[in-house]
Amino acid sequence: MEDNNIRQTSSVDTDLLINEVRVQTLGELAHFHAHLEPGKAADAFASEFFHPMSADPSVSGERFRAEFVSVLESGAQADLRFAAMTIACAYCVDVSRLLARGMRELAWQNMSDARYWCGVTLASRGIEDARSATISATRKHTSDKAAATRVDERLAVQYRAIMFLAVAGLCSVQKLCWAT
Repeated sequence: MEDNNIRQTSSVDTDLLINEVRVQTLGELAHFHAHLEPGKAADAFASEFFHPMSADPSVSGERFRAEFVSVLESGAQADLRFAAMTIACAYCVDVSRLLARGMRELAWQNMSDARYWCGVTLASRGIEDARSATISATRKHTSDKAAATRVDERLAVQYRAIMFLAVAGLCSVQKLCWAT
């Protein structure tokens, strides 16, 4: 007996849903790219990343991920922001190709990987923002501390001058300290 409340999802619905998530992911990546490269055209992400990757049959999210891991394991420096963004975009390209071949299950797996790497991308922005805020706060604290030290040094010099004048009998400490 079939339950009338359970609706079977058609392949068209599945494709639309996967595409919706893919478009959302690409939009988030494009927004992140605009943050990294202010002043560039709004479609710069599409023209610099997505379209060239889509045109290159050798592009694969898994291959890009493996290359990134290999770079990290070698101890070389890598820009996490661009690497994660590129990997996420490559997985989105994989999703498009898999859907075109009717391979929905693999498309969903790749979409999951794309969302993961998109999350890494967006988190790196938060990490970078937090790093920048920490550097700014440290500079301000160091600057404030240095200014306070300069004030303390000036007060110490003024105090010694007042004591010298008072000991020499040239002025009264009370007069200098309370003069208006």
